[in-house]
Amino acid sequence: MSKTAFETEFLESQSKDMVITKLRDVFLPQECRVCNKIHLPKNPYDMVIFKSPSYLVAELKSGKQKSFSLNEKIIKSHQIKSLNKYKDYKNCYCGFIFNFVSYDNQTFFLHIDDFNLYVSTTTAKSIPLKYIEENGIKIDNKIKKIKYHYFIDKLFEDLEKKYER
Repeated sequence: MSKTAFETEFLESQSKDMVITKLRDVFLPQECRVCNKIHLPKNPYDMVIFKSPSYLVAELKSGKQKSFSLNEKIIKSHQIKSLNKYKDYKNCYCGFIFNFVSYDNQTFFLHIDDFNLYVSTTTAKSIPLKYIEENGIKIDNKIKKIKYHYFIDKLFEDLEKKYER
């Protein structure tokens, strides 16, 4: 499943009592990047989900491997910085949503603090499914006919239990 398909299915899982804002990715052709004449701001993260009284600020990652590379091309430093910026706001949960397509479509929320802890205590070049399983919150999902439905309401309940403030 491509990242775009995953993001679309995640957005379509929205319940009526939440608001999801997806930040639009803008493609800039290589020839325009080289000439330095066009400057576009970098997206700080993929989406913000509001379900009263809480916010979820997330960067979504989807892949077929059993880990996600920590390479700047995959997990960008400005995204990490942005998630860290908002993590201490009241009722605001910031982190990554990792989707492991080839592993039963397992999907997890990993709080930015748990991500930072992993990065600061390892020399590994990727973050494995095992660490994310042990430290993240599983996001239940089910396949409808072809597309997946993600239980975002339950994710908010689990976030509030794990990160009570």
